[in-house]
Amino acid sequence: MILFVCNLTTIDFSWLDPLRGLVGESLIVDISLTGELDEQSMVMDFSLVKKEIKKYLDASVDHALVIPLRNPRITYTHYAEHADVMLFSDAGKTVCFVSGPAASFLPIDAASIDTTELAKWLNKKIKDFLPANIVDAAITLRYEDNAGNYYHYAHGLKKHDGNCQRIAHGHRSIIHIFINSKRDAYWEQYWAERWKDSYLMSENDVVAVSQLSVRAQALYHDKLLASAYTSSQGYFEILLSHEQVEILPGDTTIERIGCFIKQEIGRLDPKSGNVTVHAFEGIGKGAQV
Repeated sequence: MILFVCNLTTIDFSWLDPLRGLVGESLIVDISLTGELDEQSMVMDFSLVKKEIKKYLDASVDHALVIPLRNPRITYTHYAEHADVMLFSDAGKTVCFVSGPAASFLPIDAASIDTTELAKWLNKKIKDFLPANIVDAAITLRYEDNAGNYYHYAHGLKKHDGNCQRIAHGHRSIIHIFINSKRDAYWEQYWAERWKDSYLMSENDVVAVSQLSVRAQALYHDKLLASAYTSSQGYFEILLSHEQVEILPGDTTIERIGCFIKQEIGRLDPKSGNVTVHAFEGIGKGAQV
């Protein structure tokens, strides 16, 4: 018998790609469990499915940076409680470097990251803690339906108490913009293109090279921007290409992001009229400004 749960949860994370660099992502999680009925005449209690599997996803992939270990342009070094990862170009120059507590990374045995590879890895892991009567488990990862215009962005929120403080987590977010109460396709497309595979960096977290760790300094070159901070989980730092980074005033919370988009539209087109922005942070949540 098969037990299924649609829309079990959503996961927000980032992954490294040799061509795209650091990519923010948001996916919907569905799951099916195949097994015999237990003493309660159930394959598994729905409440336990939601509790145990969501707990694992939250602790592993959600708000993590997913790393394909078999990609020849990526190196990953795991120390006792700390780790760092580097993506480098064909010429051997640093494209992206991220350092932080080991829990903020998810290395998987793959050459590249996509929904199939990630789901395959997660399926292997969840089988380790499922009841003995379950013989198979299948996680399916899918994108938001009818999303319209969207962008991928990564960021970190150093003041956050939870995992949002991780410097390289991300989101795939739709954008709805209204000019004088009417949806505006031009501006929605504009932001989808402007923030395609972007990193949103707070101007408060931009640091000089001399403030970085010795390893980060050794990897730095003049085509990169550096950000670093210490939060409740530990010390984080990141190096990224200027081309991938947009520096925002203040924190990069979704509330601030929405305000920034609205102000930028007003700056670029002072005659635009009344602007309303529905800025999403991943799937089904966001801020209206």
